[in-house]
Amino acid sequence: MKFSPDSTGMPAVWVYLHFEDDYDPSDAKINRLRKVSSAISQKLLAMELDSWPYVKLVTD
Repeated sequence: MKFSPDSTGMPAVWVYLHFEDDYDPSDAKINRLRKVSSAISQKLLAMELDSWPYVKLVTD
């Protein structure tokens, strides 16, 4: 997790989720990743930080 401004200069928190590269992910895997990403964003928003959350999926 990293705190730094976004492209507009506004405060942001960047969360990077690392996972194994998959060139043909199943629909179930895509849905799980979306749910995890959304849950993290919602949790950070509920904390009422001064930074907007950006959750990025990164392949290793």
